[in-house]
Amino acid sequence: MTNDGRFEAIVQSEGLNCQAVIAVNEDHLRFEGPGKILIVPYSNIDLFYINNYRMYIETDNIGQITLSKMGRDMDSMYEQLWNGYNDRTLKAFFVSGTPMFETEGEYRYSEDGGEARGRAKIKLYEDCLCILPPDAGARRIPLCFMREPVMTDFTISMALDTDEHYEVIRLGSSTRRLFELINENIRAVLDKAAATALEMDGSLSSEQVTSIARLMPEGAAASAFALGGISQAYLEALEVNIARSRAASAYEYFKEICSPRELFIGIKSGLSRNEEGRAVWVAAAKDGGGQGAAAVELALGEESAAATYLYRFSGDRDSFFKRLNHAMEAISFRREVVSMPYEELARPENDLYAMAVKRTGALRFLRSCFAGRAIHRTKESWRRAVDEVFQ
Repeated sequence: MTNDGRFEAIVQSEGLNCQAVIAVNEDHLRFEGPGKILIVPYSNIDLFYINNYRMYIETDNIGQITLSKMGRDMDSMYEQLWNGYNDRTLKAFFVSGTPMFETEGEYRYSEDGGEARGRAKIKLYEDCLCILPPDAGARRIPLCFMREPVMTDFTISMALDTDEHYEVIRLGSSTRRLFELINENIRAVLDKAAATALEMDGSLSSEQVTSIARLMPEGAAASAFALGGISQAYLEALEVNIARSRAASAYEYFKEICSPRELFIGIKSGLSRNEEGRAVWVAAAKDGGGQGAAAVELALGEESAAATYLYRFSGDRDSFFKRLNHAMEAISFRREVVSMPYEELARPENDLYAMAVKRTGALRFLRSCFAGRAIHRTKESWRRAVDEVFQ
């Protein structure tokens, strides 16, 4: 290791083959050899590992990079790279703050993107659990969509409402404490949703509040039909909130063309939009014959671009909406990543979005369903665009 904390190694790669000095930076690795520099962003790194006294870094643009002749510094660089890579991944997951609990152990998961297992650093935050292996298979698991977790002697098993399944395994003495904290955080997430419901309608019974909190956790949308079935007064309170927002005209039109089962409403606190400090989003979704379409309106304030996002999907309406909810929660309502073309996603300034897409199945799904935007230029042109997606 050099005096300034950089590393030295023999580097073999498509872009550099020589003795080089290596810096582990915030968002990239920098390799500096005689008269040549190679920059490798973390967004391009798929995997890194040590085998037989060599470190291998697999990338998606220049192939494999091999480091050798590092001696004891190899383990130190591996740990620095893993920590830096994880920090960048957490930014791509829009996770901030200090973890409430962290440990290291094995993991296993099964989801739409396939199956994976290995060793990872595991970090618990207020609203999510993050599995952070030394590769692009990191996952952010949202607690608001998690069913009750199960613990055995060596394993914590977690399933989401979309039937994705995750396990953390062999955490030693950390297992029980992590399990307890996950359950505490799930209760806190539900309590927050319950408090929001009571703020909207103080007449709700405890049973109604619990039902609404489970159906409509923070930020998630639920069908107007289901919400009205729990409390018609609560649905009316939601509609009062919508009427004060920029989603008002869209919602009124959605009510004209859809039944209550085809209408969805969500409330997101902390984005500071209407006078109550909440963002409102509403949607219309129709299905039939194995195909469906949806129009989603998010009222984010006067500074936000006024557009309704349009989608076409296969399968049933409710399954689509579960994954829509997961995607919106995962990106914290940053809609631009949904519509961003792949050529823009590949630009250096969008590397966090690229990492998020690679690691978030619900986001990849929503991008695959994206069918354009209906711009609010005039009422007539907007309605034509919405009608077109439902034809």
